[in-house]
Amino acid sequence: MQSTAARELALDLQSWFDELSRTCERTLFATGDAAHHEAAVIGFATGNARRLTAGPLDASGALYTPTCLLLAALCERNATQPRMEHWYAAIDNVTSLQLKLAELAGNPSFGVDLGTPASVFLDLTYEALADAGLLREPTLLDDESRKRAELLAINWALRFLLAYALDARPPQETGQSKQGLAWMHRRMKRAASEAA
Repeated sequence: MQSTAARELALDLQSWFDELSRTCERTLFATGDAAHHEAAVIGFATGNARRLTAGPLDASGALYTPTCLLLAALCERNATQPRMEHWYAAIDNVTSLQLKLAELAGNPSFGVDLGTPASVFLDLTYEALADAGLLREPTLLDDESRKRAELLAINWALRFLLAYALDARPPQETGQSKQGLAWMHRRMKRAASEAA
């Protein structure tokens, strides 16, 4: 059973991401006609997919912005928005996996490093992005299957974003109202501690 902190965070994440999506739609994706709009959305999706998957998994926050912009572009492209229940499920998945991996860390008898929740969800995001054809790698999937892969990429990237925020060591942000990586980190830490 998840905590009150997780439910409150899920609501706040829905509001935060709705605002991020509206801002991207008014600025980055607002290029005039439908063809240019679609090209901008695809450009932001592919560019940020490559940024997300090209670098190492760091703790400083370098992958935060590419992940957010990738999610905004994929949601725009697929005419979808994660609602509170999607964020809540993602929080639950991340905190549950964190607890399970922590339990297994004390029993390395099988000799396999399973990684962290962030590394697990980044691998799943990478595979979905590759299947969707967003990484400039060949894919054998047809258009319908690639569309499904984009939706899976949204699913996994939501989880990666939260796991990444949980593991991050972000610098403190100035200003009380800024909802960036440090804000998400603090909120995820609280949700994870209440779930333990």
